[in-house]
Amino acid sequence: MHTKPTAKLNRKDKTLAGNVLDERIRKSQDDQTIGIPISPDTSFIIAETVLTAFDKLLVSKYTALRGFRYIDDMEFGFGTYREAQEALAQVRDILREFELSTNDTKHLATRQ
Repeated sequence: MHTKPTAKLNRKDKTLAGNVLDERIRKSQDDQTIGIPISPDTSFIIAETVLTAFDKLLVSKYTALRGFRYIDDMEFGFGTYREAQEALAQVRDILREFELSTNDTKHLATRQ
C-alpha cells in the first residue's frame, strides 16, 4: 500500500492503512505474520491489494510478459521453455519480496 521500506521504517505508525491492516490480519491468525487468512471474503480484497503491487513489479522487470492473473492463479505464454523458466524465476523473486511463494504442488502446463 505504501511500499515495504516505508512500512518497515514506520511499523508503529497507525496512520498508515497498511500497518492497521497488517495488525488486524495478524490478530485474526494468532499473531502470525506470514500469509493471508483463507476463506473470509476480506481475503480476496487483501490478496488483490498485494498481488496488484506484485503485478506492477513483475511488468516493470519483465516487460515482454504476456498473460493474465486471476486472484492467485497466473497463466503466461512464452515462445521457448527457457523464456518460461526465466519468467518463473522473476515471479518467484518478486513473490519473495512479499514473503510469498509459488505453490509447487500445482502443475506447470506446457502447450505447443
